[in-house]
Amino acid sequence: MTAHLARNANPILGLAIWLALTGLPGLLPTALANGRFPQAGQIATDPAGSGRLVVRATFGLLVSEDAGQSWGWVCEAAPGYQDATDPYVLQLGAGKLAVATTTGLVQSADLGCSWLPAAGLVGSGAVADLVAQSKAGEALALYAGAPDPQSGLLAPSVWQTSDAGASWQPFGQPLPPLVQVLTVEVAASEPQVVYVSGVQAAGGKPRNVLVQTVNSGKTWQVTAVPGSGTPWLAAVDPTNAKRVWLRRSAPGLGDSLARSDDGGATWTEVFAATGSMRGFALSPDGSQWLAGVVGSGSGLYLGTTASAAPPQQLDKRAIHCLRWTGAEIYACGADAEGFALARRTGADGAWQVLLRHQDVSPRSCQPGSLTADLCPSLWPGIAQQIGAVPAKDPTATPEVSDGGCH
Repeated sequence: MTAHLARNANPILGLAIWLALTGLPGLLPTALANGRFPQAGQIATDPAGSGRLVVRATFGLLVSEDAGQSWGWVCEAAPGYQDATDPYVLQLGAGKLAVATTTGLVQSADLGCSWLPAAGLVGSGAVADLVAQSKAGEALALYAGAPDPQSGLLAPSVWQTSDAGASWQPFGQPLPPLVQVLTVEVAASEPQVVYVSGVQAAGGKPRNVLVQTVNSGKTWQVTAVPGSGTPWLAAVDPTNAKRVWLRRSAPGLGDSLARSDDGGATWTEVFAATGSMRGFALSPDGSQWLAGVVGSGSGLYLGTTASAAPPQQLDKRAIHCLRWTGAEIYACGADAEGFALARRTGADGAWQVLLRHQDVSPRSCQPGSLTADLCPSLWPGIAQQIGAVPAKDPTATPEVSDGGCH
């Protein structure tokens, strides 16, 4: 299970852009053209359990087909998302990849080489979020919809694929109008139960809400979310459809983690971070949880669902993303602190470094694909900024050694 905390939000929707990165002055790499330092922010694993891994970074997508032994870079221009936005990325299986962008949902059938708009998804508005369902090849996309010219409200809807992105259909009825569309989560134990978080206009004032369906979108129920801060869904318990985890983000005040055991009717604060919570993950049985914090109080925290005791801090390094799948835990870190991506077995395991940005090279793609056409000219600048070795231009005239004679 993994939470959708590691994504930067869509500026078109007015959501917060998380740009604060950690690291020690003097050890940070050069800022990229989009004004941000190189940083991994999300890890997407293959639902089939293969060695395919995809990391979303501030300078594009990083793809591995061999469980992290090698990494290929895909520029942001290929899937078509903008600088300073971090779209959510989802593997659909068999090398198929979906990316939620500010202009729609784009997909790749070959793990990042060719790219096409999603088939059947109506409109060209922003897709705020993606989430996998319990069966292989099934997923949901949260479509923001176009704002109403008079009220400015969005008309969001949830769309579903049952064939790994070959087609998309509406998931029940549209959602009620919202000011902001944030996140979507599905209950693995009861896939007809889906939650959406957002902001609704109530009496002329915005209020945080949880929108829920228990019948695959035939009806939607809106419940107010108490407390301040933007409500980001973190996860739904894999064995209990009514147990929902939510992160509330208040700039400058730190993030808090809350849990509801009754489908959002009531909430209990579980963890109050002093920094920004960029990652959250549940163990496969829902009995343990992990939180990754950046900034003040940075580190990796382990809690027990059945206990009200404060979580244990396992690591003091800044954690920018988390994913717990089977026995393996993945975490995004910072190169200056040892790794861009690492993996451990269980909460007590030792970190195995899978990725440092300097080890990245361009993704090898077939001629004529978008990635092959758009990315090579951008690689030398990226390589310099992340400390990687630029690929040689195959059209350049090779230098001939004089054998040391003069």
